[in-house]
Amino acid sequence: MNIAKYQEKLLDQAHEAGFIEAEVYYEQNKSIKCMLYKGEIDSYETSEDGGLSLRGLYNGKMGYSYTEKLDDDSIPFLINSAKANAIILDEDEGIAIYDGSSEYPSYD
Repeated sequence: MNIAKYQEKLLDQAHEAGFIEAEVYYEQNKSIKCMLYKGEIDSYETSEDGGLSLRGLYNGKMGYSYTEKLDDDSIPFLINSAKANAIILDEDEGIAIYDGSSEYPSYD
C-alpha cells in the first residue's frame, strides 16, 4: 500500500464529508528481538505495529479517530468516528490545525 496516496484519499474524502480542516498522522514501528544462549540463537521475534489517526475541524469542533487497519474500508470508519467525536463535544476548545511555515531548515 502506498501510504501517501492513502492519506491523500482520506483527506479528500474528509473534506467532502464536511471537515473544514483535517490532518493525518501515520506511524509504523518494526522491531527484531534476538536472544542468545552460549553463542547460539535461543529465540527471536519480529513485530510490526502502528496506525493512522485523523484529526479535523467539523462544525467548529475538533474530532479525532484512530485505526491500526489501513484499507479502503477504514476510510469511512475514520471519517464517521471523527465526526461523531466532534459532534459530542460540549464546548469549543479553540483548537486549530497548524498551517505550516513558509520556510523549513535543511538538515543533513
